[in-house]
Parts: sequence; structure tokens; C-alpha cells
Amino acid sequence: MPTFSTDAVAKSRRFDYWREVVSSNLISVTIDRDTCGTFFGSLLSCEIGSNRLLHVRSTSQCVTRTGPRVSQDRKNLYLLNYLAVGRGCTSQHGNFHDLAPGDFFIHDSSSTGTLQMVGDFEMLTLTLSRSLVDRYFARAQYQCSAPLSVEGSAAGRVAADMLQSLARNCLQMPGESFETVVESLVGIVGMAYGLQDSPCRGASTPHSALLMRIRNYILAHLGDEDLSPGRIAAEHRISGRYLSKLFESERTTVSKWIWTQRLDASGRALLLPEFAESRVNEVAYACGFNDMSHFSFSFRKRFGCTPRQYRGRALPARNPPRVAPGF
Repeated sequence: MPTFSTDAVAKSRRFDYWREVVSSNLISVTIDRDTCGTFFGSLLSCEIGSNRLLHVRSTSQCVTRTGPRVSQDRKNLYLLNYLAVGRGCTSQHGNFHDLAPGDFFIHDSSSTGTLQMVGDFEMLTLTLSRSLVDRYFARAQYQCSAPLSVEGSAAGRVAADMLQSLARNCLQMPGESFETVVESLVGIVGMAYGLQDSPCRGASTPHSALLMRIRNYILAHLGDEDLSPGRIAAEHRISGRYLSKLFESERTTVSKWIWTQRLDASGRALLLPEFAESRVNEVAYACGFNDMSHFSFSFRKRFGCTPRQYRGRALPARNPPRVAPGF
């Protein structure tokens, strides 16, 4: 497991070393410091399925994601951050907010932004695919840099406990469990954001909360053959036109979103132990598909291979690198 510390290099090289470590293990950023004295930084990195969890301890610094940096590595991720110790401020997408211990906040790697930490701090950062975040966050781009304080959110406290427990116990977890745990964590954090009053411009809280409830309803009923926009609108006592407008704001349609979630659900199911003995068509039916030829064509288009190839190709990757004790 990659473990990096400035203690391993000469004092004169520590800050330059830290810049290289962060950019090579997370995303390409510019780091500056506004204090004198000895600099310290440590970073532990763990592969969590297709995601990466980092545990950072360091001193004051300003981290900037500039336009050239965005173009340089072109990563299309969200970063879910939990500030365990320390204070600072962060900005992205026109939002600017202070950070306190016990705050969650998210950053979009495909956009510019800043993070200013004041004094010593400790933070957990989990990289997440855009599709996973968009599944559980209503208008996630408007929530970037907005803090979620665990002090005022029961769901936030559960998420914080879960993330810290994941960091402590990932050594003992079987590799195939990681994706399920991460998705559960993102779902809880997304729910907590949906319940709080949004301080961000462009994010309508009633709109976001309703869209969140509708998405969760769809995810809970993916296997239902009669899941349709009409049924969804009726269940939430809104018109079909209003339902369409909610998803238009996300640049998609209700039917397309359902179809995408069913494809993603089938991909996840193909890797789960409980479906190991199931035929591909059984997995497809469980996820709401009833036309196998259409399912196979769409699956190949989304994942670049057939369902059987996807299952076989993924098997060797079920046991990711383990972290060292003390993460």
C-alpha cells in the first residue's frame, strides 16, 4: 500500500516532495504554503474497488485546481472529503464556504477550485465516479464546496462513522464487498445533503429533495417490469410533465435514467457472490430487463464487452491491494 511521508526526505525538499505526492496520487493540483517553519505531510492510499481512499495529515497549505491542471489530467471524478481535524475554506462553481471539523464537502475534478487549510489538519478523501455521485445526489454540481456538518445531521454522523470505519477495517474486508459499501456510503451522504437547506446558488432545495426521493424510488424498484414515468409521477403526486422537467434539468430523461441505472445494477450484480451461480439472463431479469438481445446490445455499448466477458474479465480484480495496518 502506498504510504508517503515528508519525514522520508530532507527538510529542504519536503514541500516539493509533497506537491509531487498529492498530484501523482490524487489529481493534478498547484499547492502553495503561506507559513514558514518545517513542513509536514503524510498520505496513505488504499484502492477500494474502483475507487481510492486517501488519509491525509498535513500542515497549512492552499491547494488550487487551475484550468491548465484540469486539461492536464482530464479526470472526471468527484472527491468526497471528510475533514476530521482542522479548519479552512473551499470554493468551486461559484460557491465559497468555511470548513470546520466534522464537515463533509465534495469537489468536482473536472472543474477549477480551491481548498485553503489553516493550521494542522487531518482529512479522508474518497474518489468517486461521476455516475455513482449523480445516482444519489440531486444536481451534484451545485453542491460542490458546500459543507455538510455532522453536528446537525444524523445521517451525516452515520456517514462519518461509516467512512472512518471503512478506513480502519479495509484490511479485513473481502474485495468484492468494497463496491457495495462505497455505494451505501454515497447514498447516505447524498440523502443527508438532500435533507439540509442548501447554501449553494442554483440549488433549489425542494427541487433537489424531490428529485432525490424520485431517484431513490427508482433504485428501489429497478426490478419491477411496470416501472414507468407514469407510475413514478403518480406515486409522487406530480404530473408527468413536471417529472420530465425535473430530469431535463439533469440533461437526461426519466426513461434514459432508469435504463442507465438498470445497466449499472446488472454490472454490479455480475460481480456479487450471491449472483455467481446465476445465468446472465437471470441477472438481467432481476434488474428489470425483459429483452435479452436489447440488454446484451446496450450492455456492450456501455461497458465495451458482453456481460459474460465483463464477469470473466473482472474476476481477477476482486482482490485489490491491501493497506498496511494503521490506515
